[in-house]
Amino acid sequence: MDTFPLAIPNLLRYMNDHTKIKASIKGQTIELSDPTLFSAPFIYMTGSECIVSLSPVEIENLGNYLRSGGFLFIEDIAKSPKPGESPPGGIAGTTFDQQAKAVLKEALGRDCRFFRIPKTHPLFHSFYDFDDGPPLGGASGGNVNYLEGIEIRGRLAVVFSDLNISWYWGDTEATGRERGLQFGVNLIVYALTQPGGIANIGQYTW
Repeated sequence: MDTFPLAIPNLLRYMNDHTKIKASIKGQTIELSDPTLFSAPFIYMTGSECIVSLSPVEIENLGNYLRSGGFLFIEDIAKSPKPGESPPGGIAGTTFDQQAKAVLKEALGRDCRFFRIPKTHPLFHSFYDFDDGPPLGGASGGNVNYLEGIEIRGRLAVVFSDLNISWYWGDTEATGRERGLQFGVNLIVYALTQPGGIANIGQYTW
């Protein structure tokens, strides 16, 4: 998958510095075929120009993981926008967008029903308040200003983004970076605390 290599280390550093999440929390790479996937409370996948190619075992595991309380943040990322570029907004229907959604459909079958996450959703208030919805400055030139989600039995299992939020995490020069990092904290805190998720929040707080 394409990625910003420092995105997760930077986000975890920010989270450790600004929340009561223990400093021992670490990000690690997990293959979807690895049984330890089912103990991970939060997984993060990104892509841009890559080809999304997963084995049948990986697709089956992803579906079982999400149905078992797992949480996925998956994002169509892009190069860092330049100052003065066209108005912010994500672009739907890119190659990665289509391929990733097809994989989720195969993994989840009938459970794969995308919806626009409303600004009133608890995700936008799980730690920091985002009354206006997600930060939009990471992407430019598109018309998508929302996040999509998939719920399984009333639990938010997937957050799908075309907004390049990862740029805030991975680029220390990103304009408006603080709010982007804060939204990353919201994603993780929500995944750790929502009912029905894998996480036992007592493992992660003081």
